[in-house]
Amino acid sequence: MTAAAGLVAAIGLRIGGLRVGLVAGLLFAVLPTTSRYAQEARPYAFAVCAAALATLLLVRLLDRPRFLRYAGYSAVVALLGLMHLVGLLLLAAHALVAWRGAQRRRGFFGWLGAAAVGVLPVLPVLWFGRQQTATQINWIPPVTLDRLVDTPEALFGGPLLAGAVLALAFLGMSMRQRSAVATAWLVLPTAGLLAAAQLTPLWLPRYLLFTVPAWALVASLALRRSSLLRGTAAMLAVGLLGIPVQVEIRGVTGHSQGTKDIAAVLRAHARPGDTLVYGPFDAGDQRTSRDAVNRYVDESWRPRDVLMTVPARRQGTLGARECADRDVPVCLGRPERVWVVRKGAFDDPVQRIGAAKEAALKPYAVERTWRVRGFSIGLLVRKSEAGK
Repeated sequence: MTAAAGLVAAIGLRIGGLRVGLVAGLLFAVLPTTSRYAQEARPYAFAVCAAALATLLLVRLLDRPRFLRYAGYSAVVALLGLMHLVGLLLLAAHALVAWRGAQRRRGFFGWLGAAAVGVLPVLPVLWFGRQQTATQINWIPPVTLDRLVDTPEALFGGPLLAGAVLALAFLGMSMRQRSAVATAWLVLPTAGLLAAAQLTPLWLPRYLLFTVPAWALVASLALRRSSLLRGTAAMLAVGLLGIPVQVEIRGVTGHSQGTKDIAAVLRAHARPGDTLVYGPFDAGDQRTSRDAVNRYVDESWRPRDVLMTVPARRQGTLGARECADRDVPVCLGRPERVWVVRKGAFDDPVQRIGAAKEAALKPYAVERTWRVRGFSIGLLVRKSEAGK
């Protein structure tokens, strides 16, 4: 993300001058999402950096086409696709910019060849990933108007901050000359993901993180006619709006999950012989909860995970495999106490846990429920035991 901030500044310098570059780089740096995904061990920061570098290389090779520049562009496109397949939607924006910016049409075909070479190493990942859509992304909810409206807040870190960035970006959008690269980068991948989400579940705000540099660039273009003092003041105002979120994401539960709190509850209340049950695979319920427990709860005193048949990240799936629905009662057995750990807020931890698990847990009553950030933890006891 540090490198990406520098690249955003370099792109801004080329498309709008020193003032645009300075404001764009600083604006990108102070956005809470930049800090958050710089902290997470995920590929999103690498994808953002690769998208920024590919765009800078595109601007340079359109100015002076050279073999080494085409080769470098191909390598970075491959890196972008390998880091995050959705990031290849950036090529739609690059295609438009290359078509408009190439001095001769053969310059566009030169870009097209370089892009095609860059995509080639990604094709095997795309092929194998396509075979796993039923297990890896089927939990993503369908696109709705509410989810679309919530996207800017999730993308920038807060409603006020999102409003400020959106207002500046709409003022700065332009398809004139060099400014078109930032506008196309912002609009076309977003429209492409929305179109793809009509066919397969793909609409997640974080999948659009590679467009955040474009938002920073377009917002800075809105300020290029302002004085340096006004531009700096606007950037500082955006930074100040993000301070509460910046403080929050640096806390123990700053990434919306109190994972360590799960361990504290189980440490204080679990007993030998207890059993642990997780929610369904939908919306990452089972996978996220199981990962949190396995990471923070020592195996020596962790309740038994009796439904798991294959651990997570084996046999081509992120989540663990569990007993078939018909075998859930046999796998569960007849323990006296059952813990249920769910991702999300549930008054009843058995709510929407799945028909097979609900049926197997009918002999149990909820004795107590704990709420920690991002999770619900329930302790169930056999009804005969609960009545004593």
